Amino acid sequence: MIESPAGCRPSPSETPLRILQVAATAVGGGWFHDQVTGLQRLGHTVRAVLPGEGPLAESLRAARIPVEIIPFGLTRRVRDWPRLSAAELRLLRSVRAFRPDVIHAHLIMAILACRGAALGCRSALRVSQVPGSLLFANPALARLDRATLRRDDVVVGSCRAIADSYRAMGARSVAVSYYGCDVHRIDPWRLAWSRTCTRTRCGRSSRWVSRAMRCFWMRRR
Repeated sequence: MIESPAGCRPSPSETPLRILQVAATAVGGGWFHDQVTGLQRLGHTVRAVLPGEGPLAESLRAARIPVEIIPFGLTRRVRDWPRLSAAELRLLRSVRAFRPDVIHAHLIMAILACRGAALGCRSALRVSQVPGSLLFANPALARLDRATLRRDDVVVGSCRAIADSYRAMGARSVAVSYYGCDVHRIDPWRLAWSRTCTRTRCGRSSRWVSRAMRCFWMRRR
């Protein structure tokens, strides 16, 4: 579910958006697959960028989603800087060629890469979806995140606490989207409930994402 701005109820008949979805993982990412394919089913033009080949790229291609592999990232190893700089330039060129209405990044490496590459299409709505806090996991990345935060138009937290923390950091706008693994599925005492919850959440997630994206995109126009 996404909590989107009050008073904005876009019609499903409106012109579809061009959405660039970028994730910093080549494995797992079932939530990314569900969101990308769901947006495509709703009529949007969607492309995906991943840092490497793997099961996620294969499953997206099987769903007829165009996938581009760009090995973006960050490192302290100086010998890797030319390679990663070239990848960032490729991402910027990809953005410029696709001309998206929305650039939607998931996970911190993709978020940081997209904040720079968004210069390739300054009119695009820039959305970062954050699954957790970096403050204790990686303070260096947390500092980079804070320093570049104003490049985002919207930060989507995976819970209200994360969204509130980004609002306190000075994010332009925040939303809440509960995505990722349903931990209740591993609880045998709540198995029947969790199956119902999972079906409901996955079935509606993409529609809420679509509506929220269009909401923020319309507010910029």
